[in-house]
Amino acid sequence: MAELDIRDIEGVVSGITVTADVVIKRGNLIGLTSGAAVLADADAATFIYARYVALEDGDGNDTRHNKIEACTRCTIYDSDAPFTAQTRQYVSGTAGALTETRPATDGDLKQTAGWSIDTYTVRIEVEKPHEFQMFFCSDTFDTTGEPGIGTVDTIWTGPQMDGDGEDAYIKGFFPETMVALDDAKILFNSIAATAIDLDLTITGGFPGAANNQDTGTAQTTADFDNATPADNELCYITINGASHLMDAGFALPGRLWSVSLDMDGITGGDAQVLGVLIRGLCF
Repeated sequence: MAELDIRDIEGVVSGITVTADVVIKRGNLIGLTSGAAVLADADAATFIYARYVALEDGDGNDTRHNKIEACTRCTIYDSDAPFTAQTRQYVSGTAGALTETRPATDGDLKQTAGWSIDTYTVRIEVEKPHEFQMFFCSDTFDTTGEPGIGTVDTIWTGPQMDGDGEDAYIKGFFPETMVALDDAKILFNSIAATAIDLDLTITGGFPGAANNQDTGTAQTTADFDNATPADNELCYITINGASHLMDAGFALPGRLWSVSLDMDGITGGDAQVLGVLIRGLCF
């Protein structure tokens, strides 16, 4: 590769430590792990979103060169002419690199890093991820002994779980540009219910692939997180994180999912299943 000419530099950050065993070249896209620099990578297995462009070489095993300067915005000129003019540039599954092909493997991160100006020149503008929230309503169905099409309580409407043997389902997805899932909850409306006993399971997959690629971590005998709720109180059960449905291996960009709620028992009344609320970071 030709020597890069990096111009119009903005958002400079100095003194970034390079992670041990990592070698960074000038012009590489870099991310951070535990506060230290690594190569950005869109690959689903290890994806690390880009935060900066390296302005100098760095070697995590060389104390003379293990701190680098980087920036968030710049124009790069490469005399090898590797670009297609006026084309979107993505973070690549080849660590540290750009690609003009949108990453297509299931679970790959889709992060736009900039646009080429001509065959020699690209403008890189690495944006910060922003917080998102999404809500997925519960699915209704009508089978004897199960919640059916739902009921109304204090205007709230949803499948009503009032005894053993009842089930409910909720379907949703993670955005393809998601970089972190920070919170996920199943929401309920308490109709004088003070406790609930549910077995929660999940399955997930990607379009064109198996519908049970990942089944997360089942949560059995799950109860409301907000203990002993009052009548007409909105209740929830957390389903993300270790030992939860949406564990780290499950929460991948673009994954479709379906959550099953299997009723074992309820105390003090009934509960309406409202849906799943998720919150995280995405581009």
